[in-house]
Amino acid sequence: ERATRQPLSRMDMPSHDAVTRKRVQKFRETLAEAMADEPLKFYKQLSLELAADMNIDVLELAAGVLCLAQKDRPLQAENSRALSNPSWDDPRPSRRERGPAKPRVSRNQALYRVEVGSADGVEVRNILGAVAHETGLAGRFIGQIRIHPKYSTIELPADLPRDVLDHLKRVYVGQKPLKISRTLSDEKSSEAPLPDLDRKPRKATAGVKKVKKSKTEKKADKKAKLKKAKAKKAKDGKRKTD
Repeated sequence: ERATRQPLSRMDMPSHDAVTRKRVQKFRETLAEAMADEPLKFYKQLSLELAADMNIDVLELAAGVLCLAQKDRPLQAENSRALSNPSWDDPRPSRRERGPAKPRVSRNQALYRVEVGSADGVEVRNILGAVAHETGLAGRFIGQIRIHPKYSTIELPADLPRDVLDHLKRVYVGQKPLKISRTLSDEKSSEAPLPDLDRKPRKATAGVKKVKKSKTEKKADKKAKLKKAKAKKAKDGKRKTD
């Protein structure tokens, strides 16, 4: 129900007697067809001979033949737990009764945008079914799906191969192609570029105003640099002499 957003209708399991009656009815129809198509003169004579040889009446012989005929496919349903009918109204067991929770699968997921939404008559189950069928991804690798009027978002593994994404772009849901693309969040457009991890961050310059130097200040800076260079050169020459 969480995945499809659709309520599940209750279905009562058939009782053991109902299953037995169904099997007997099918066997009766098959037997009637066989008796209508096959000549029974030989079998009638054989039945009388077997009853006389075994010192039993014809009714007991017929019962034995029925038992032998249904040996591989029993007519009578077994009293198994498969036909039990647990009540939906029973409270869920506590966490202690259910045991420890299963650990979640750790996966690196990203948010993707598809260009179909509620305005196209698309529901969560439509997108979920299309993505799962076309990619072969297990349900545990498909995250939350959110439907918006003109688009939808879905959480999928961040390392989806390029050919898979290209294929999903051409998959139709609600008579429109998905045109899936990577996005930063469900609030931002899929056109927003992804961050470049290899690019070095720029220095913050907000609020800092660059002041242009005058000619006098530039000459002073040049003289200072020359003076500093001469002093360094003289110092290096003195070290070589020592």
